[in-house]
Formats: sequence, structure tokens, C-alpha cells
Amino acid sequence: MLYTEIGGDYKSFALPSMYNYLYGVLSALREQSIEEFKETRLAEYRGNISRTTPLTNENKQFIFEQLFFSYKLMNNLKRMSNLPSTERIPLIQVAGISFYYAIYSLANCFTYAHNKNILKTHSKTCHNYTLYCEELAFPFNLTGKYTDSSNDSEFQIIKGADEYTDVTPLSRPLIIPSLTEIDSKSAIFSYLKGTNRWYWENSVQLQNAIKEVKRDLDKDNFRTTASKAIRENHYQQLKESNFLHCLYRLRGKVNYRDSLFSLYGISQGMEFNHYEKSDRIMGLMLNVLEYFSVDIESYLIAKFQGMNTFHEELINDVLAETNTFSLAYPLFQKNLFHPADTLNNNS
Repeated sequence: MLYTEIGGDYKSFALPSMYNYLYGVLSALREQSIEEFKETRLAEYRGNISRTTPLTNENKQFIFEQLFFSYKLMNNLKRMSNLPSTERIPLIQVAGISFYYAIYSLANCFTYAHNKNILKTHSKTCHNYTLYCEELAFPFNLTGKYTDSSNDSEFQIIKGADEYTDVTPLSRPLIIPSLTEIDSKSAIFSYLKGTNRWYWENSVQLQNAIKEVKRDLDKDNFRTTASKAIRENHYQQLKESNFLHCLYRLRGKVNYRDSLFSLYGISQGMEFNHYEKSDRIMGLMLNVLEYFSVDIESYLIAKFQGMNTFHEELINDVLAETNTFSLAYPLFQKNLFHPADTLNNNS
């Protein structure tokens, strides 16, 4: 490989680790069928939401825009996932972007349902998601944070911790080469942990700590007691990481430098089952996205007064206005949430 010959670091582990994480997420969700999941989430939200919100035209407009955007991206992902392997694998980068932004639009709906804020940056959406995500299904509800910036073992689940009360996550579950023998909760824990560490290593807080240590102590490291105290002071300003942070990190991997490793030298990563995981990762993205869509849309139906009717109207309108195209979504949502008048169409 020319890339390694010229000194490049070939990361054959980059994509398989994403696969293992998404496989873990989907395995946790698939303890229920999608139909059972929808019924469970609707029942839980209707039981837990004590104050519903009037559905104004302003609310309808925002929800319409975000759901339509998500549906379009879901269709893009499904189209790509149905291609032959030789055509599908080169599109992993595009698929990853579609996956992330479809999730992002749905997450915007969820945060909007709580505070009516239209968030215009990824960081604000991620922060607001952290505030409310405990209401969602596992593992969409998890947040976690290192309690000590220097100790890799000190990672704590904050929201959703009850899922790990009697669980000791396995070591290094993201390097397992198997396509199916992946411990779900360990993979989820490990990727969330790695994401929180990644945010710290790329944070403004760390850069500020480095500058302060240099300015006040004339040091270039954190080896002294005083420099460690400065580092920890800045570290405590870093927020916990959540599901959306994990996918933002995944987006960065597939869209920037690590995008090289979703295609180039794919046969070299045999120890991680690189090719097979590349071949299947789009299907995982799509299935995780379907569950997240159902969770968020169930929440909206329970939260807003009259949302069930508007949801059906929205879906019917989108299908009517795009009837010259073949759209699996929102037909999927129509069949699931409003099946009574659904035509016999299983696209």
C-alpha cells in the first residue's frame, strides 16, 4: 500500500469500531420488534407527560420541516443500502452523513418539544439533548463523563445508569472481529467513553488549560501538582457525552480523515473483519434510524395536543406531494402509526 509506504497510519480499526457500536445499539433496541417498541414508547410517554402542549402553526411548521428532512435522508440511506456491495461500500461516507443529519433533525424536534428553541449549531443541539434525553429509550437516553481527566478507568454513566447497575462492561469490545457476537452494553459503553475522551482531547477547555499552565507556571505538561489542578479545573467545565455526541463523532470519522479507511485498503483489515462490516454498516445505520424515528415521533404524538392527527396529515401530504417518487419513508411511519387507511404497499 502506497499510503503506508509513505508513512501513513492505516486505521483498519476505524470503521469496524463504528460497526460494533451500531450493532450494540441495534441489539439493545431489538429486544422489542419495531411494532412493540412503538406501542411501549407511546404508552410510556402518555403515562409520563403530565402537561401537553398546544400545537400551533409555528410548532407545526418546525416539526414538518424537520421530519420531512429526516424522511428524505432516510430514503437516501435506504436506496444506498439496497445497492450491490461493489456500489454500496464506496458510498459509506455519503451514507454516514445522511444517517447523522436524519438523527440530528429528529433530535431537533425532541429538544424543540421541551423548550421551543430553534437550535442552529450542533453543539447547542447536543447540549439540549443532554438535558432531556433521559426520557428516551435505552440507549438513546445515556450520558456519561470521565470523573478524572487523567484516569481512563474513571468513566461514569450519569443518565441511564440503571442499565449498568449489574453490568461490568467487557474490555475492548469495539475490536471484536465477529459480525454478531458483540456484547451490546459493553460496545455502547465503550463508544460513549471514547467519545467523551475524544471531546476532551479536541476541546477548547484543554487548549485553555495548556495555555494557562504555560503562562502561569511556564510548563509544557501536566506533571506537577499545580498544573494538574489547572487541568482538572478546566476539565470540570466539559459536559457529559450522549448518543448524539457519539454520532457527531461518527460523522467526523466518515466525513474527514477516517473516510479514507471506509474504502482504501479495505481488504487489509482482515483481523477486524473490515470488508464484511463495511458491507453491512449501512443496514445498521438504517435500522437504528428507524428506531430513533419511532421513539421521537412517539414522543411528539404524546407531547403535543392534536399531534396524532397532524402527524397523519403530514405523512399523507408528503406522500401525495411526492407521489412521482418511490419513498419508503414516510410510508414506513404511516404503516406503523396510522395503518387503518394504508394501502397494501410494502415498499
